[in-house]
Amino acid sequence: MIHLFSGCRVHLKRSISFVASTVGELAASTTVKDPVTVNGWVLRSQKFGKMLFVRLYDGLSPSNIQVIVPRNVCKSLAVGSAVRIDGRWKPSQGSEQMMELEASSIQILASDDKPIYEENSPDVLREQVHLRVKHPGFSALLRMRSLLFSHLHSFYQKNGFIYIDAPALTSNDCEGAGETFSVQASKANFFGSEKHMYLSVSGQLHLEAMANGLSRVYSFGNIFRADIQQFSRTHMSEFRMLEVEVAFCDSLDEICSMVEECIQSAVEFVRVHQIELHLIKSFQKEKNDSFCDEWLFNSKPFPRIRYSDALKILEQHGQASKNAGLSKTNELFLVSHFRSPVFITHFPTEAKPFYMKRTSDGLTESFDLLMPIAGEVVGGSVREENSQLIAEGNPDKEHLNWYSEIRRRGKPISAGFGIGFDRLVQSLTGVNNIRDTIPFPRMVKIKNKYALVQLLTDEAKCKLQPLNIYREIMQLISEMHGDLGFSKSARLIVKVADNDIFVVRTPKDGADVTLSALPFLRSVKGVRVVCNTLFVGRSIRSLEKRLITIRRKELAGRLSHCKSLYEKRKLLEALKSVTGRIKFDQTESSDEEDTP
Repeated sequence: MIHLFSGCRVHLKRSISFVASTVGELAASTTVKDPVTVNGWVLRSQKFGKMLFVRLYDGLSPSNIQVIVPRNVCKSLAVGSAVRIDGRWKPSQGSEQMMELEASSIQILASDDKPIYEENSPDVLREQVHLRVKHPGFSALLRMRSLLFSHLHSFYQKNGFIYIDAPALTSNDCEGAGETFSVQASKANFFGSEKHMYLSVSGQLHLEAMANGLSRVYSFGNIFRADIQQFSRTHMSEFRMLEVEVAFCDSLDEICSMVEECIQSAVEFVRVHQIELHLIKSFQKEKNDSFCDEWLFNSKPFPRIRYSDALKILEQHGQASKNAGLSKTNELFLVSHFRSPVFITHFPTEAKPFYMKRTSDGLTESFDLLMPIAGEVVGGSVREENSQLIAEGNPDKEHLNWYSEIRRRGKPISAGFGIGFDRLVQSLTGVNNIRDTIPFPRMVKIKNKYALVQLLTDEAKCKLQPLNIYREIMQLISEMHGDLGFSKSARLIVKVADNDIFVVRTPKDGADVTLSALPFLRSVKGVRVVCNTLFVGRSIRSLEKRLITIRRKELAGRLSHCKSLYEKRKLLEALKSVTGRIKFDQTESSDEEDTP
């Protein structure tokens, strides 16, 4: 029997019933509960008299509770152990907490051989992604990510948008850039007439099709990009994208305002979770500019400037832009300049895909929203409504004829945007590396070689800049090895290691080309130099060890020529302080690193 309800809403509320309570539920309760069961991991364990005092957490919230364990119930509990505890939730006799759990029985379900995670840096934990959830800062980040994901869904549902499942498998490259992952089935002709199938680089085109009958739509799916050049701290090969399409919208200002309302809503949401943010900061060993925290508490409107005006600002401050578009360095400079997220609008035609509406002066009705740390987080545009222009610019006429057809089948003009969810999390939480915003990051893996290079100059006060060194090396490579050599070294990076010593990172397959050019480095921006390659290794760690040896030998040599006790004491202190530590993120790209 089918019951039809007209003119009324039926709300059915049902929650999952668990036998065990959560740590967060108990921590928030001041009511005596007996009996009670709780599961979790041992955060701390300490013996005192005939009792064992344990701090327990379950990862579902930042809370932990105190458990009092009589020795006859359990003699010892190792940190990191997974346990199930039955007992009584009662008022505490201690001063540090109002309530505590008195254990009557304990089951040890698993143990941890090396329960030390907080001391490990993000770089170390990135090599053990299956274990880093044990770090309290990373687990806090995943909780924040989950909460923000749910909040954004709720934001668009409340504003009348319809959720669309965009396909993960597609026969076209939406951006037309060829940065796709090809999919092959084990069975021949699995996809029928479709000779090629790819993992989706965007759901936007499919959203436009849905906007031809549903005027406000959004998707929140996984996106895949196979660009081998994108191996910086703000790029991944698989990431999540929130994409929105609004029919009957022909105003760039209107779509920018929609984006700003969404971002401001996310900012306000994140502000509330100060405990989580504090834990996330403990996960970051490198401190960001205080501005990265400051902007979260500044609710002023985001500035909006044209691309041409952005170029003028960059030129005034000695920031060169590359080709048509902005480099990551340019983006972050503009964010810092305005001390706020900033909209850059009206990019030139050659910098944007074919589906963006063109203007008569060779520009597009497009925008990027730049935010702290991540740079570009949101990109969008008013869509081209002319089916003929779409057909002419279509990079894949065989598979995208339908995209032109919808414009002849009643689709009105529309506008939309895509928000890189992982970059948004990065910007809101202050995380330095985007690969620390997701449990299992997927990215291109490139083998590199590292050269420790000393540049000697007669000009004592001259400070050589990595950008200028980079340019001179690339010029030499181009002269000596032509375009092929230049392309092999295209991902070369130069970093300051210690005063006159620099690190040159080069892809392994281009190492011979780069190393052959270094001895011929005679000048850097008019300053005469002598280039001495001290060491070539496969990792930063090997360079650090060699740098320690080099600096200690230098200091020991000077120590033998000291004339005063004061000089000897200072040199001995310097010897003890030599660490050889090189601050070098192995995931950054030359696009970010070629600035002084």
